[in-house]
Amino acid sequence: MFWLFGHLDFWQKSEPFPLPRIPADGDEALRDYCLIAGGLALLLSRCPPDAASRRFPAASIMYAALVKVHRIGPVAVDRELVSEVSHEVAEFTDRCTRDALLRRMRCLPETERRAAAATAPSRAGRKAR
Repeated sequence: MFWLFGHLDFWQKSEPFPLPRIPADGDEALRDYCLIAGGLALLLSRCPPDAASRRFPAASIMYAALVKVHRIGPVAVDRELVSEVSHEVAEFTDRCTRDALLRRMRCLPETERRAAAATAPSRAGRKAR
């Protein structure tokens, strides 16, 4: 590969997006959200820093929310945001991330939907594209 690019200055270092550790004793929802955060971290790390939030606005919002919430308490993300992220990143993420997004859309109980709508970032809170 070195001969293709000519010199090492071609490569730029970027700040990696932190990856969550999947807890062995966590429930299915927590494992899914960790998988989603990891998949989104990988996707967003492949974009130039200023382009990630423009190209994948819903994914950027969800990733930031998952990282913040994962540090402070239970995960609550609204179903509409999960759906939007699922569509936004479908052709760019791995199968595990897509499957975890689909499971969360199907398994989000009504009470969790209401709690998420009251506390989590949602589509209404984002700027129009």
